Amino acid sequence: MSMLSIPVLVASIYEDLLRLRTAYAYMVQNAPTEESRRLIDMNLNTVKYTLEQLEHLHTMLAPQQMLPTQTPLDVPIFTNFMDAARYAFMTETQLIRKARELHSVIEVCHRLTVFNIIVDHQLNAMRLLYLDLS
Repeated sequence: MSMLSIPVLVASIYEDLLRLRTAYAYMVQNAPTEESRRLIDMNLNTVKYTLEQLEHLHTMLAPQQMLPTQTPLDVPIFTNFMDAARYAFMTETQLIRKARELHSVIEVCHRLTVFNIIVDHQLNAMRLLYLDLS
């Protein structure tokens, strides 16, 4: 993979994060229990933190290129909490896969940041699985 693909990967992960922010915001508002709301709020905070990390990383790697803005994303309209949870789980796993790919091609000095993103979003996915089991 060439260096030109790194900004593309970062932008793609950023778009996934924007989708997750929308899904988690819906889920926080429609959580069936207080425990579910707290878990999803943790996921939402992780997404917000990762967005900040990715913006910083993007500024260092490709300062002349813009990240995707608040353009309309292909996020479905959710009809219930579990549909949103399933969508969030699929998006989390997609983000983890992309971050793993980014980790393998990015400069060594940025790998810890990307590794931490991977771990944080694995935890998000685990919390979503817990919700489905409870």
